[in-house]
Amino acid sequence: MVDAAIGGKTGVNTPHGKNMIGSFYPAKEVLIDGSFLTSLPKHELSNGIVEIIKTGLIRSPSLFKSMQNSADRFEAMDLEFIMEKVIETATIKMDIVDEDPQEKLGLRQILNFGHTFGHGLEILENHKISHGQAVAIGILCACYISENLNLLPASTLEEIRTLFQLYDIPLSLSKEHHAADMIDILKRDKKAKQSVAQLVLLKSIGQTTLVPIEHTLLEETTNWMNQNYACHT
Repeated sequence: MVDAAIGGKTGVNTPHGKNMIGSFYPAKEVLIDGSFLTSLPKHELSNGIVEIIKTGLIRSPSLFKSMQNSADRFEAMDLEFIMEKVIETATIKMDIVDEDPQEKLGLRQILNFGHTFGHGLEILENHKISHGQAVAIGILCACYISENLNLLPASTLEEIRTLFQLYDIPLSLSKEHHAADMIDILKRDKKAKQSVAQLVLLKSIGQTTLVPIEHTLLEETTNWMNQNYACHT
């Protein structure tokens, strides 16, 4: 409702990356019925919640703030309120897509916030990790890089982590992953240029920038991710 239904992207996964092959095929009409949400298991609802939070982070401080104050209404499945957040999120994505429908101007790339590391994690975890879980960790990795580049204060990273925890988003990986493996995947990301990974980073809640990232910082970030989110047995 808040992500794949909007924007017309169709794609398939390959061993070389996620959604690397596909097309743009906008739907003529999108029908959203909130009552279907009551049939979903919690982990599927969590996937949508992460995408709502991501949308607030890239474009709407008010949406982000609303999510900070509304965990109890999601827990109670207050459908009227939840659908307000769904429509608000979908509208923001539609506005971005309308400005850059085929991702040629660069604007639509902000929708990939958290997805660069997130898609890498889905590959490294053999697609056994949920999309929302991978993107949440990917968002935190992007914020860690933003902090290292003095774009974002450490307090904002902690604010975002706390919000994921408030919604019980699982922030865990099955094992540690080698930095070299992650970097190899990031070099093949569709935003990469001349094998240099480019990440959408956060400058503040609601403001992003696209930055090329050196391999040394990607390695440091992967090690930080392993220390904080990998299962250590």
